[in-house]
Amino acid sequence: LLYPEHRWSEHLKEEQETKLRSGSLLSATHPKETLTPKAATISHPDRHTISRSVSESIESVTKFENFASSNDSDPAPSASDSHMLPVLALNEVFIGESLSSRVSYYELGINKGNTIKQKSSGFTVCTGTGSTSWYFNINKLTDQCVGELVNIIGSELKVDLPKTDPAMVSRICKRFNDQLLFSPDHPRMAYTVRDPVYNATFPPVAPRGFADSITVKSRCFDAHLVVDGGLSYIFNDGSEATLAI
Repeated sequence: LLYPEHRWSEHLKEEQETKLRSGSLLSATHPKETLTPKAATISHPDRHTISRSVSESIESVTKFENFASSNDSDPAPSASDSHMLPVLALNEVFIGESLSSRVSYYELGINKGNTIKQKSSGFTVCTGTGSTSWYFNINKLTDQCVGELVNIIGSELKVDLPKTDPAMVSRICKRFNDQLLFSPDHPRMAYTVRDPVYNATFPPVAPRGFADSITVKSRCFDAHLVVDGGLSYIFNDGSEATLAI
């Protein structure tokens, strides 16, 4: 588990740019003073205050950019900065935002491959022992889903499938779900991306699979790395974890 010595949040610059845009918009749309009935009271912000606010925002963004560029040469956190957790996961490890309604943002690398940006409801990794629990319930199909798929397949292939036979649908469903389980002594980990978000920024990837090593770099706001549903470690923006079996 790697906690970098310096953690630069991309959100800080976005916040400054938002303030700058807001100040510029307010300055540009400031109305000219006009005569109004005495019964009406209209208050306008002071022009000098707006101008000063915009100048301060520009200066703040400039300082941030200069500060960030001056630290580009800082060495990346080395292996000596990382910490081996004092526990091993028997079943699974979960990584994601503490608030379940907030999307988790992170960078994912499988088997030392290129990292890809991901947004989802979290990320789980399990051993064969844990494949009967959370991993299984995230990925399993229901009879309803299988029945609807059989109906669609029959329509697409122009064949008459026994889609109304509940016993057949149940057998197909069980066959799929059973192959999700794997032996406790299996030499690899199984991973699952929960409810992935796909768009131009976050391209589609296989939502589940097996791996020898997994690297996750957090871009989250208030996230944790949870071992076997018990031990929890803070895992916010900039933190990096490497999982291996």
